[in-house]
Amino acid sequence: MIRTLVLAACAMLALAGTPRAETDVARWNRLMLDAAMATRSNDLVIARMLAVVHRATYDAWAAYDAQAAGIHLDGNMRRPASERTEANKREAIAHAAFHTLVDLMPTERPRFMAALRAASAVSPDAAAPDGSPAAIGRRAAALELAAAHLDGSNQRGDLRPGAYSDWTRYSAPNPPDRLVAWRLHQPTPGPDGTPRLFGAAHWGRVRTFAADVAAVRPTTAPMLAATEDEARAMAQELLDISANLTDRQKAIAELFTLSPGTPTPPGQWAIFARHVAAQRNHGLDDDARMFMLLGNAMHDTAVAFIETKVHYRAGRPQTVVQHLFRGQTVRAWGGRGRGTQSIQGEAFMPYRPNAASPDQVSGHSAFAGAGAAVLRWYTGADALGFEMTVTAGGFMFDNGPAQPVVIAMPTLGDAERYMALSGVFGQAHFTLVDQMGRQVGHRVAAAVWGRAQAHFAGRN
Repeated sequence: MIRTLVLAACAMLALAGTPRAETDVARWNRLMLDAAMATRSNDLVIARMLAVVHRATYDAWAAYDAQAAGIHLDGNMRRPASERTEANKREAIAHAAFHTLVDLMPTERPRFMAALRAASAVSPDAAAPDGSPAAIGRRAAALELAAAHLDGSNQRGDLRPGAYSDWTRYSAPNPPDRLVAWRLHQPTPGPDGTPRLFGAAHWGRVRTFAADVAAVRPTTAPMLAATEDEARAMAQELLDISANLTDRQKAIAELFTLSPGTPTPPGQWAIFARHVAAQRNHGLDDDARMFMLLGNAMHDTAVAFIETKVHYRAGRPQTVVQHLFRGQTVRAWGGRGRGTQSIQGEAFMPYRPNAASPDQVSGHSAFAGAGAAVLRWYTGADALGFEMTVTAGGFMFDNGPAQPVVIAMPTLGDAERYMALSGVFGQAHFTLVDQMGRQVGHRVAAAVWGRAQAHFAGRN
């Protein structure tokens, strides 16, 4: 069955005057996400892309601002007042975006080249006079990429062969075919029955923009700290959700699955940000700052939640439920088209297939907490005005729905809640793991907000 999703921005905010056209920063953001989806980049890689590209575009913009301090560019790169024009900012931003994007996704160079030609008369390989917008943009990109190539993400495969491959060589506490410690991580089978091995443990060691990952990490993992009775209660809560899934809950679980080939959670927050910018008639200056803020929040969040997952190595609900209810009859969702069934506990399968990573904490929840916080703080409001729809017959994991299911998000808080709850409704995470994930996101957002504010105010 072909899954059809409709993502529509609904006009829930009343605006005065004619909305501005999308800014160059937002256009490059859109182009980046289109390319990332085409290359099937995962959530961690997209979060880093958002940071790398928008740090470079911010620095290119900051050279033409009277006050802002660049992240890598020093005050000597600031252009005189006579050069601080919209046209110069746009051209510098274009060259910064182009050179970072080509480095991140070299196979997508043709689409980036077409965008650069539309934004600048200077080709990427042509000589550019010192101090010209093209030279400023190239310099911003070069400085950002020099730092990014040494950040521990292994983008170039120099720490271990294979772009972004795990150079820490993580090994799950439980082998795929044998459960030794039921509270701890065990690789679960993918759709083809092959165990899904976690290949991103190194991401917890990637350099952050502002967050101290150990400081934002929760002090415990619910499944590791719980008594067996408490663990059973946590598992029963997910069984009850599974047995009573509504079409609305299925829609939330599916809309925010956001696996490779989609924007993924950090990319979805960039989509929300573009919508917020359009609703509020942002100009170039606002978007240069806001997307730098959001990109760094997404990147630091990705590093923080992976570090937490590797630190605790907690088991996923699928493993825990199957162990605690083995040999017992339970009520749960029985699979596509089967509705709620009486099954043996060891046969339990979550509505949304588990990711390969350990459980504590939920990445979706962490991204949601961070994204909502920084957009709310930057705009000074909680309004969003966005909706997403699963069309009739468009479910990915089940038959249905009979009628379209519309998930309206009038506020950023609604978007945060639904993205976070998607893992609970899909039985990919325990409820406490969702809540702790949101807290991680909030803590990361606070750290990123503090450093970004310093840059905006001219303090490097």
